[in-house]
Amino acid sequence: MFTLLFFSSFLIGITQQPNPPLERYRWKQRVLLVFAPAETAKAFSEQKTIFRQHETGFRERELVVLDLLPGGKNTEALRRQFGVKPQEFTVILIGKDGGEKLRRPAPVAAKELFDLIDSMPMRQRERQ
Repeated sequence: MFTLLFFSSFLIGITQQPNPPLERYRWKQRVLLVFAPAETAKAFSEQKTIFRQHETGFRERELVVLDLLPGGKNTEALRRQFGVKPQEFTVILIGKDGGEKLRRPAPVAAKELFDLIDSMPMRQRERQ
């Protein structure tokens, strides 16, 4: 009985623990996870170009971009957490609350990101 209770408590603790790689951003910044199979992937290059053209908008929205490439720190843990296969290109927006707000298998236009973020209640309060 004690073993079962201990094991159950252990599992509950695991599922309730925040994700350390992203926890430092919670309530401070929005995070854009960019998973790519390689730095040379066409979609990755296109996405980086879009970001460079809109750096001011990213700063205004407190949006940090994490490039998640093979061999990178935390890449495998985040791939598992978000169910992204190594050969896939995927962009995921994480809100300041730590929740997933958007997922796309292709480069995302800055306007789509900005419109989505600007429609969020937290962002609307920030703009007041």
